[in-house]
Amino acid sequence: MDSDGKKLCNKLQELNEEISAAVLVQQDAVGNASTFLGREVARKDAIRLAKKTTEWRDDVSALSKHIDLQLKNCRALRTEYAQSLLSPSDRKRQEETENSRLRCLRSDLRLLQEFRMHYSRQRYEKDTTPLVTIEKEMEQLKTFLDINVKKEKIGGNQEQSALALEIYEMRRDIMSRISEDFVKEKKRLDVEAGNLNALLSDGFGNIGMNEKDSLASWDAQLYISFSLVPFMDALQNLQQEKRARLVANSQNSLIRFEEANGTDTTALELQAPLATKVQGLKFDSLLDDARIAMQKLEREMIFRIHKMEDVSLITTKAFEEVKLSVELMTNMYKQLSSAMTLHQKSEDHLKQERDQVSLLLAEEIKKVTIFAKEIEHKDRLITLAMAARYESIQCANRHEKLAKEASDKQKNWKSHALKAEAEAEKYKLQLKEAFQRLDVTQEELSDAKKSITQLQDEAEATRQAAAIKEAELLADSDKIQAVLQQNLDKTKRELMESVAKMLNLDSRLRKAQERLMKKAADSNK
Repeated sequence: MDSDGKKLCNKLQELNEEISAAVLVQQDAVGNASTFLGREVARKDAIRLAKKTTEWRDDVSALSKHIDLQLKNCRALRTEYAQSLLSPSDRKRQEETENSRLRCLRSDLRLLQEFRMHYSRQRYEKDTTPLVTIEKEMEQLKTFLDINVKKEKIGGNQEQSALALEIYEMRRDIMSRISEDFVKEKKRLDVEAGNLNALLSDGFGNIGMNEKDSLASWDAQLYISFSLVPFMDALQNLQQEKRARLVANSQNSLIRFEEANGTDTTALELQAPLATKVQGLKFDSLLDDARIAMQKLEREMIFRIHKMEDVSLITTKAFEEVKLSVELMTNMYKQLSSAMTLHQKSEDHLKQERDQVSLLLAEEIKKVTIFAKEIEHKDRLITLAMAARYESIQCANRHEKLAKEASDKQKNWKSHALKAEAEAEKYKLQLKEAFQRLDVTQEELSDAKKSITQLQDEAEATRQAAAIKEAELLADSDKIQAVLQQNLDKTKRELMESVAKMLNLDSRLRKAQERLMKKAADSNK
């Protein structure tokens, strides 16, 4: 930045020198101009050039003020960002919300996968191939969650959005698989008539509060709870229709039998053997129906008994596992409580150190801002002093040039005066001689008139030559003014390029400061 400032100052000095040289040229042209019109044109050109220089200086001052304002805004933004990084409460609150969201999503994944595993175990009791695939998916999910937790610990706040997106996609995949399982089961029940009581009692009876997780989100819990409601309602409706058909068939058979018995007693008395045979056949058919129903009930009850035995064995094993897990959890809780106390003490100590470091950092930032303000004030004073010195040097140089020109003119006039005195003496002597030769001059008067006419012609020629020279001087002054205008435009462009470089350097300085602040924040962490 110092080199750019020096280059800019040098360019400004060169431009001021060119402008002062142009003004001197215009002044010389005005002084040397013989006619009144030439003086007016030269004066107008000088005034126009002076106005342009003042406008250029106003533009430069406005641009410098704009740059100062932009630098102030950049400093204010950097201080606000540093103060926001120093505030520990907002950062801690944001980290807690992100961590709680990730924990909730991981709990959703575990809850949905356990629900799918439990449903598949009750559905595929005989065929174990789907269970193997689901167990593999369960292991893959566990590894995915472990990797996710490790990434969260290693990556920090920057990786949390990507991790949350991965978990959202995994949860959507599991929910779609559960929905596909329900659709397949519904189609199978539409095609076949299964054991609905067993499905109602055993299929979803064990899914309750055990599958709930306090960390899981409401949408996952409601999906698991309400996804069963239409399926259960459909099964209950099918069971009720089946029972209603069985009851209607049994009532119709009994009514027909009573009507056949009560229509004509006389016919029964007359045809007793035939009635006994008919009753025996009906009774045999009813016995066959009862036997078939009993066999169905026996098969169902045997299946339920085996199911209950398996469930009792599983519950005993689960109870023993729960006992062991409770003991393990108590020991782990004791260890974790002791570790938490130590961690809390270390965290309090770290908080105290962090507060001290934040106070020291705030003091250092204040010192840096004060130092920057002092440097800025000193830079302004230096620029003003340099400008004043430059103007004084230019003014002194101009006065020296004017004094030299005046002394040269004075010497010239003295020499002209001496020459004029010598010529006057000569003219006096010649006058005396002329009085003496008056008679002779009268005779030569005619010759003198002729010489006078010749002198008048020569004077007219000299006047025309002076006019031509004046026009040449005006053309030279216009060319010099055009060259000065081109130099002025060139310096303006170079000034804008230097300002752009200064802004680029300021942006780079701001980025470097942000990197330092990030490193400081990481070290505090």
